[in-house]
Amino acid sequence: MEHRCVECGFPIETLFVQYSPGNIRLMRCANCEAVADEYIECEFMILVDVFVGNFMFICVFLLSMRLLLNTSIQISRCRDILLAVLVSSHFKIFLIATMVWEFPFSVIFIIDLFVLSSNTVALKVSQL
Repeated sequence: MEHRCVECGFPIETLFVQYSPGNIRLMRCANCEAVADEYIECEFMILVDVFVGNFMFICVFLLSMRLLLNTSIQISRCRDILLAVLVSSHFKIFLIATMVWEFPFSVIFIIDLFVLSSNTVALKVSQL
């Protein structure tokens, strides 16, 4: 696997040197002199954040569906609504890009608007 600098895309032999467990030194790019991959230290945190965020979204959605709909609906109807909202929330995948690359803060609101509008259309279609 060939490593590349996240700033300029120049090929790099190694991203870091490990002196001892937990003691690493990030390597600099020979082309642009920037740190080749500044995100390597927080790669695990980015993944955990994404999984926790999606897990919390599903939990809050299921809880609110149970409370708002009083569970007097049929199980198949509940599954249809859940599937419609989960599939229509596909724009949430773009939040991963905002954690890795620098975007203006307004991009998060734009993504939220896309998710909200997509969820609204999915719920209207599922009512038909």
